[in-house]
Amino acid sequence: MTTIEPVIDDAPAEIVSAAGDAIITIDRQAQITSWNPSAERLFGWSWEEVAGRPVDLIAAEDRRSELMSLVVPKVLAGETVATYDTVRRRKDGSTFDASVTAFPLRDRSGEVIGAASITRDISERIRLRTQREILQRITDAALAHLDTGSLLHELTTRLADAFQFNHVAVTLLDRSRDVLVVRAVVGAGSASPSEIPLGAGFAGRVAAQRRPLVVEDAATVEIIDPEVRAAARSLVGIPLISRGELLGVLAAATATRRRFGQDDLALLRLAGDRLALALDHASAFEQAQRDNLLLQRSLLPDGLPEIAGIDLAVRYRPAAGHVGGDFYDVVPAAAGGLLAFIGDVCGNGIPAAAMTGMARHTLRALAMRPATPARIVRELNAAILRLDSRLPFMTAALATVTPTVDGAQLALVLAGHPQPLLVRMDGSAEAIGRFGTLLGVYRQVELHTVRTDLQPGDAILLYTDGVTEPRSAGEQFGEQRLGEVASAAAGDAGRIVEAVERAVLEHQANPRDDLALLCIRVR
Repeated sequence: MTTIEPVIDDAPAEIVSAAGDAIITIDRQAQITSWNPSAERLFGWSWEEVAGRPVDLIAAEDRRSELMSLVVPKVLAGETVATYDTVRRRKDGSTFDASVTAFPLRDRSGEVIGAASITRDISERIRLRTQREILQRITDAALAHLDTGSLLHELTTRLADAFQFNHVAVTLLDRSRDVLVVRAVVGAGSASPSEIPLGAGFAGRVAAQRRPLVVEDAATVEIIDPEVRAAARSLVGIPLISRGELLGVLAAATATRRRFGQDDLALLRLAGDRLALALDHASAFEQAQRDNLLLQRSLLPDGLPEIAGIDLAVRYRPAAGHVGGDFYDVVPAAAGGLLAFIGDVCGNGIPAAAMTGMARHTLRALAMRPATPARIVRELNAAILRLDSRLPFMTAALATVTPTVDGAQLALVLAGHPQPLLVRMDGSAEAIGRFGTLLGVYRQVELHTVRTDLQPGDAILLYTDGVTEPRSAGEQFGEQRLGEVASAAAGDAGRIVEAVERAVLEHQANPRDDLALLCIRVR
């Protein structure tokens, strides 16, 4: 590859001046020698204010060592530092996420006389990514099939962490008495009053108005709990509404005064929607305790097919007392080999059973004709959306395994589902697959197909979150422990699923979630 390094004497000044990104140059003493208009706009300093000053002026406090000890010496030694993400500082002291590329500047003899950098503000990109991560955390909790109390504790904890709230409370409406009953509190106000009349206090006002409420100065509104009143500076409240019915209120506070913009409010409303949906599903979970195991078993395949050159093994353990949403299937693929599918439907009982049955039959029909894994998943998503909108959403992992002369080829698509584990014959193991959009929510889903070659003895282990999420003494079973157990059992599909199931049950004797494991091994 040919690397073109700019010569400072030839740099067209008008191009640098008109560039949309901040372009900064320094000399060999790391002092700023040029600063284009975009740099002025991005950082807030004028050229006169920065001329001749050390370039660490623009680095966030905890990133100065990164800039001065790593990046600058490397570039002044003649190396180009490819684009990397970091944090930069503005004149007013605020910081922002930035993408930076740095390269040496040479004179006509080729000697390095300084360095140049191109800086781009990527705060919006980071914000959008953070939003997706936050919503995924909420969705993950909703998919955990928790009882209402456990669900609310999990979600309030995640919200407090994700939004840096010092107080989060969820109150649920008791329609018989027109009061809000406090069901979960994290942070300040852990001893909050157990009931709040509709219209009273901040949460009661949100419930009565049935619309989001943001208060930048908490001193201007009534707060019933004295501990929260003393600690809160700004407040935000979101009504929890599902299918037109008010379920309760999500109320949160910050320890410092914060201005919530429209984007923040939109994200919190989405979080509230996810919470309301999760509450709906948790209610369905509790009602479904009487569902019997026969219905659950009727939704699973009677057995596994015989596929030349491939060994299959499965373990399935539903949570006691209800029809769960975990399911799997394996069918011969139209192009040869097999199509394997594992899914996790949000909720349980009849809605989950309907979704499971529909998904299995749809997938079996789609497997009869040639199609890529991504297309099959998209068609399944379209089929889900054509059904009753009250049916729950789901995550899924779909894999095709096609035998080759010296092993097999794996093609994998994830739709909001945990990454499967690739267990090599030598005992090495790694998570595989790129996350995509869950099914049954959006008409347009983002999916990625990952392909890899499997050698004889290699195995792919698909599983649901009932494997990794069981807790013991506050610690999840987790992906790392899963990898260690599977690695120790490498080389045999049956041994892998048996070892993992045994380890999960040793970690938590009575898991509250379904557990599904499907292992595909190349002979």
